[in-house]
Amino acid sequence: MTRIGAILEGWWYYLTSNKAKTEMSKPRTAICSLCQHKDKLLNSCKECGCFLPAKTRVEDAECPFGYW
Repeated sequence: MTRIGAILEGWWYYLTSNKAKTEMSKPRTAICSLCQHKDKLLNSCKECGCFLPAKTRVEDAECPFGYW
């Protein structure tokens, strides 16, 4: 999947509140909440720039630091 495709997929799952994807994102979100690379104001990753509530819902997405 292209990066644009993954971004659109993440936003779709975020905006539609897909229950399965929301459950999948919970452990990832917990990891991100403790990460020093999280921009707390924008709720995004300082390394890749992704909006974390959307990115954590994409099954094929990966943390740039390998945390999930």
